[in-house]
Amino acid sequence: PKATGDVIAFGYNEAFNTEKIATDGTVLFQFGEVPSGTNGDIRVAYDAALFPTAPLTADKSMKDTLIKAQQDQLDQAASDAAFKEKLSNIAEIGVPSFTILLVFLMLSTFMRARINRSAVERESKLTSTMPKQTMSMPATIAYTSSVYQPSEAMAAALMELVRKGIVQKTEDNHFKVSVSQGKLLNHEQILIDFLFNEIGSNGVFSFDDLKAYTGRTTNHQKYQTNQMNWLKAVKDELKEQELYEKSGKYRWFIGLTSLILLPFIILFPIYELIGWFLAVIGLLITVIIYAIAYRPKTWKGLVISHEWSEVKRQLKERNIDDWKALTEDERLRAYIYGLGIKEKTILEKDNRLVNSFELPVINSSYQNNGYPGVDFATYAYFGPMASTYFYSAHQTTT
Repeated sequence: PKATGDVIAFGYNEAFNTEKIATDGTVLFQFGEVPSGTNGDIRVAYDAALFPTAPLTADKSMKDTLIKAQQDQLDQAASDAAFKEKLSNIAEIGVPSFTILLVFLMLSTFMRARINRSAVERESKLTSTMPKQTMSMPATIAYTSSVYQPSEAMAAALMELVRKGIVQKTEDNHFKVSVSQGKLLNHEQILIDFLFNEIGSNGVFSFDDLKAYTGRTTNHQKYQTNQMNWLKAVKDELKEQELYEKSGKYRWFIGLTSLILLPFIILFPIYELIGWFLAVIGLLITVIIYAIAYRPKTWKGLVISHEWSEVKRQLKERNIDDWKALTEDERLRAYIYGLGIKEKTILEKDNRLVNSFELPVINSSYQNNGYPGVDFATYAYFGPMASTYFYSAHQTTT
């Protein structure tokens, strides 16, 4: 109704500190852009004498109450600003310190692994060019292959059963379980039961049986289940080999350090410290990945990894004379390994490893490690075929 200087005006949430009081007592709240879903309550109070005709809803003084509410809000804002400043100071010291500690631990891990790898490489120069068989070929393939191919690994496992004399090729291009199997590994028994009893029958298996079995939709789930059970048994063999150090306590320690960051993940966005919030999120993700991925190999594991990585390289680089310098058993193990890791050179017609066997290949056989003789034609012909059929079966059932 008229100019006045006795005005109380303030706002909450989005309206906080947006009020402008003109000289005549008019109040303007300049919100600007307001995010959806947010609140912005305002309170404005004038001397009741300015509105003599307004209806009286309550006969009590509000000035002191409103001044106290306004002051409380200002005090809370000052407290929040002080806490925000404190949080920012903590972040400036804590986040870099935590980062330095984490980088130090990761670098220590990296350097230790590098030193161990270098030691293994130096020692391996004094050993044979083909690794000794310390575990089964399926387990070796699973441990050393960066991208595990279940189809190719299963094909290699079948060829390994042939190499060990557990399975024999018949004249009609079928495979049958040998009468004298000897002691079988768990995953070997699972694979035999699956291929020669579930898919085949009476201890006889052929790729036509595999095609017919996976051609029925009702068998798809059973195929995948048996394949997973076989793979689990292969991994169980790896666990028994002690290829990784016991690092549970260290990994738990690394994981628990992430708890230090959790309160700041909540507080930083509340107090609009978005930059520090993103930094802490990055640290938390890094800590979790590091704790999960930290699995240092034992000396035995490092030796096996290095030796078979050398075999993989040699599959591409060795000439025929170099391959002939090895025993037939060593060459067959190299062939099975290449088949299991899906090494393309194994499938090439001019493959030097295949050509290193005495021609004609049908007459080439060996007897080593106590295993009965097997002609190499079984591998040269059925190896790639097994890989193709098992891949098709995997794709169909998936």
